[in-house]
Amino acid sequence: MKYDKYGSKGNIEGQSLSGITLSKWMTGDDANLFGFVHGGVILQMVEEAGREHPHFQPSVTALARVERTDFHKPLKVGQVAQVHGEVLFTSPHSIKVRVEVWAEDVFKGTKQLTNQAVLWYVAFSTTPPHPVAQVPQITSPHDQGIHQKELLDYQTLLKARKERSTICEEFEDLSYQVKPQTPAYSESQSIQIVHPSKCTPHMFCRGGWTMYWMDECAGVAAAKHCGSMVVTLGLDAIDFTGRVKMGSVVECTARAVFTSAKTLLLKVIVDVYQMGVEDPLVDKVRAAEAYFRFVALDKEMRARSMPQLKLVTEKEKETFEKYRLEYEAQKHNIMRFSGS
Repeated sequence: MKYDKYGSKGNIEGQSLSGITLSKWMTGDDANLFGFVHGGVILQMVEEAGREHPHFQPSVTALARVERTDFHKPLKVGQVAQVHGEVLFTSPHSIKVRVEVWAEDVFKGTKQLTNQAVLWYVAFSTTPPHPVAQVPQITSPHDQGIHQKELLDYQTLLKARKERSTICEEFEDLSYQVKPQTPAYSESQSIQIVHPSKCTPHMFCRGGWTMYWMDECAGVAAAKHCGSMVVTLGLDAIDFTGRVKMGSVVECTARAVFTSAKTLLLKVIVDVYQMGVEDPLVDKVRAAEAYFRFVALDKEMRARSMPQLKLVTEKEKETFEKYRLEYEAQKHNIMRFSGS
């Protein structure tokens, strides 16, 4: 993936820092089956804008977490994608970066915001075995109150990660008879081998490729459930719990867990194991987890009603209720914020 790149390093160690912008003309190679730019391609560009931020140099970086990502408008073939990354917060070993994607129509002279995301990166030394490196600290470009909020959010994130179990939670074994609109019917799985072209110079898989595979796997499951065209509406936080080495086998699994009147929520897990060992599944580890949101489209490319999940097991019903309550809470907060 090639870009025109511009931006400056600015000043570090206690001073403000400018952002970086990557620009790419979107071509047919970037399109999905419906003529829009593939959601996985957008996620790759978002990850690269964060990873290429000059604040990391000369260290190498690994994507540790992606906060909620929103897809506001479709990015189309023929438009120029301008992907801007800006540092929001630094801890001793990580950086929080906000990324925005803008679509520019150079013929009409128009420009619109299409995507927003917040990503966390961890810096590593360029010297093997690549230990975690110190990150130059910056003065927050925002006021002190906002900086304190970023610090509190960071401390909350650390606490949550420590409390999370390190054991891979497997999907429930669905041995019942598979019927349309059940979670088992639409479940999708893809397996990829991490080739050198997908890796950094230090032979670790780029986070953007992992997100691409997750989005594609989720898209297949969403299309199977809806029986129509679908588009990515957004995704909730992705946690990357380990680096994926070149030559690894990456296994993505997507399963529907909740439906509202117009949206579908899918859980996507990524497990990694090595080839060439006696029992590779014994050493299988969880590399990432995320929740993707999709909408179904009719033949006129308008959002249509979502086919509702048909729940069979008690665990499916418990999981659905959990996300229904979260959905209602988010909906209530949005309505209260908008003054409705």
